[in-house]
Amino acid sequence: MSLLEIITRATLDTNRAAISFSPILNADDILPSLKPRNEVTAAANPPIRRVEGWAISETDAKLIESSDAFLKKLIRKLRNPKSLDRDEFLRLLTKHLGKLSTQIGVSVEPAPSSEDVDFARAAVEKLGLVIGRDVAGPVSEACALLGIWDLLETLILQKLVVGGPSSSSLVERLIEKGRSDLLCLCIKHVTNIRSADLVSIMKHFLSLPSADHSMVSVKKEWEKQTFLAIKKATKEGKPSKAAANAAVLLMMAHDGFSPSETCLHFVFSSPDIDGLVLSSAVSMLSGVEVSRLVKYFVKWLKKYERFPFVIGLGKPVSGLEDVVYVPSLGAVVKGLGLVFDEHFSYFVMNSGFHEEMREINVVVRALAREAKLCSPLGVLIENLRSGESGTCGGL
Repeated sequence: MSLLEIITRATLDTNRAAISFSPILNADDILPSLKPRNEVTAAANPPIRRVEGWAISETDAKLIESSDAFLKKLIRKLRNPKSLDRDEFLRLLTKHLGKLSTQIGVSVEPAPSSEDVDFARAAVEKLGLVIGRDVAGPVSEACALLGIWDLLETLILQKLVVGGPSSSSLVERLIEKGRSDLLCLCIKHVTNIRSADLVSIMKHFLSLPSADHSMVSVKKEWEKQTFLAIKKATKEGKPSKAAANAAVLLMMAHDGFSPSETCLHFVFSSPDIDGLVLSSAVSMLSGVEVSRLVKYFVKWLKKYERFPFVIGLGKPVSGLEDVVYVPSLGAVVKGLGLVFDEHFSYFVMNSGFHEEMREINVVVRALAREAKLCSPLGVLIENLRSGESGTCGGL
């Protein structure tokens, strides 16, 4: 049976499908077995030549069978969360991960044992996509339900959690448990975040009257990165201009922002959040949330007015991974524009915002004047003075 026939049959006869997830197949075992089919055609060199010999390898077949059996058991347990406890889940998971590692011939340290979170984390890091994102979704949901945060963090960092129904359930659980730090991690590493999930995350960051413990830990991480950047920038004998720029950017992201606002940095700096998704999320914010968001953007505009030389310098620096999550001036202006577009009538009808609008106007005018100084001629003059390049960044 050809690959096309297999796909067609599976599409037409979905009730007979043996698996409920998308397996990752090893192309190294499949492609070498494909050979052109001997066919009599009128054309000497037909544009399309059919192949035969397609077959799933024995290893892939075992992986699919094991993953399917594990997934069915876990989903059955998740339908009745009270029937699933931490020890039982870890026994089920470590047994499955141990079986996968044996099937592909990968050793995982420490050695597998039941109820072992360390083995589960090490196996997730080692096996990666072999686990399958469709399997990782329910696993992450179970981790959030049972409070196994270290393992959940590893799943997110390995990019095994993707946007979809399982991520929606995960976001709800994290908000319910007050794990803002893991929500930030989701924004950084989860692809295809849906607008409904982003709305929930933004409302969580904008609605809290006071910061929870996990939000404080996020701000402390910004502080830690700032001090590390300062240390790199002032290192004797090896001063780093990139680290100096990073130190200023990280300081801007830390100072003057509340813990909940430092979580918002990830939302407006993430390259993975689609513009339409962000626009939809902003449109669903309440009046109080919009007010807090505008004040957040005003803080950023004032910071870029005070430190205009860092505009356009938010580039990766070794050991300072969070510098790329400092919202650029362009991202701030874009975010503020979305707020105005989606809530224009609200701003017009509420006189309390008029003073803030005048304040924004003053800051924007100052930034516009600074932009003129960073024209190509201004850059050339500054470079000739300092003997260095990149002193002024473009908007």
